[in-house]
Amino acid sequence: MSKHGLRISKTELDALIAKNPGLSIDGAPAPTMEPAPVAEKVKLARGMNKTEAAYAAILEAQKERGEIREWAYEPFKLRYGTGAFYKPDFVVGRIGKLCIAQLASLANAQAIETASSSQAMTWMRQLSKSGTDGIYHFRIIEIKGGHIFDAAKPRFKAAQLRYPWAEFQMIQRRNGEFVRIL
Repeated sequence: MSKHGLRISKTELDALIAKNPGLSIDGAPAPTMEPAPVAEKVKLARGMNKTEAAYAAILEAQKERGEIREWAYEPFKLRYGTGAFYKPDFVVGRIGKLCIAQLASLANAQAIETASSSQAMTWMRQLSKSGTDGIYHFRIIEIKGGHIFDAAKPRFKAAQLRYPWAEFQMIQRRNGEFVRIL
């Protein structure tokens, strides 16, 4: 044995711990089997990048704590001008200011555009059946990484003006933290 103690490789240490689950190394507690963190429970939707996946984990944790009712990744497109669309990264439903029936009539009047226009209405109906009094507030969230393209903010603001029934937030990830910028 050397003056620094027994030397073994990482592979040998892993094998030793696997054979002896209660083994304590340098007084550290033995490894335990804990439930997977929320981030591992969030499945990456098609096209979701790492920044969006990290924010999805935050939304899933809020849902588990009961802070929000539901969230969806890119559930529909909003038309804000002739041939101009905005697809929000996340739409969050929570108890709030606007009744689902009012939202549905606004959606029909302002023509929420989707690949199948019933997708948005189906999602909104599902929220209304979730076991509360049917009053919801919708938050539309745009997630940005380190760089924001010049056209992103004007598009976001145009959609925000066109659809006053929802709260719009643009959030940027800076140094590992999410910061609201609009």
